[in-house]
Amino acid sequence: LTFTICGRMLDIEQRLWESVGAVVWDAALVLCRYLEECSQPRGVYPDAVRLKGKRVLELGTGTGLLGIVAHLLGAAEVILTDREEILPITWDNLRRNLPEVILGHPSVPEVTHGVLLKDTQEQSGPNSGAPIQIRPLLWGAGEEHTLGGDFDYVFASDLLYNSEHHEALVQTLLALCKPGTVVIMVQKWRDASKESMFLLQAENAGLKYEQLTLHTSPDGFGMW
Repeated sequence: LTFTICGRMLDIEQRLWESVGAVVWDAALVLCRYLEECSQPRGVYPDAVRLKGKRVLELGTGTGLLGIVAHLLGAAEVILTDREEILPITWDNLRRNLPEVILGHPSVPEVTHGVLLKDTQEQSGPNSGAPIQIRPLLWGAGEEHTLGGDFDYVFASDLLYNSEHHEALVQTLLALCKPGTVVIMVQKWRDASKESMFLLQAENAGLKYEQLTLHTSPDGFGMW
């Protein structure tokens, strides 16, 4: 699939036969477009979210599209997480779309141990973001401390389709969020009762949320 985002043509590989996690879901595109719009001074959401210089973590990164966009929008650090078996496609898409930030990591197996992809001023050019890391993360397993802390933003798109994982996701969000951390979730409405139950679980656990209005996306999506 090809997308033009942040003035750049992105070529994102999907592997539908491998896993639902290796697919570009519509909610990820909605969040990408929202972040891009936030970066425009005359956009619909001026200054709502500014990634320049921020530390960003994505849960359930899959193909890596959202992380690539966060990098192009100037995030100081981007950490992409997913189940270990998903990360090879994340790596391949980074290698395909951000070759200027990949130095000395030619092999996929390194992904399973967490890959640091570091760019330099000379190689990154005017769209320089900063280090990109790919890390395996199992929700609710107490692994969040390995990622560091003090994230400015945590992104999550279309992660609520399986209610069996909701409690673990809440626990992971609690572990990642410090004072000042903002979580942005976009979800395509499939089963409103299950998705509303997740929000109740999150609220009961101490996470505050508010629903945001999306002016530039199709109907059928919720954003918090």
